[in-house]
Amino acid sequence: MKKEKGQLVKLIWLDAFGRGSWNDIQDVENGLKNHIVCEIVGYLIASDKNFVVLAMGLQNDPHSTPFLHLEFIPKGAITKISKL
Repeated sequence: MKKEKGQLVKLIWLDAFGRGSWNDIQDVENGLKNHIVCEIVGYLIASDKNFVVLAMGLQNDPHSTPFLHLEFIPKGAITKISKL
């Protein structure tokens, strides 16, 4: 995907998760089979070798900050990026 600043995108990634108690092998196998898949729609702001940065909103008032709610998603967790 060609990255264009300000492009509206849908990003899908695998989220990290844990099990906060004593566990057995079935818990391990269940965690490997049942991933937590996240989806987000936002404006592409930047990317580097480690992260894709999305903003949930943009505004053009020159006297205010331009980005609403930034999300930094690790590239290694991303499974798909689609232009909208």
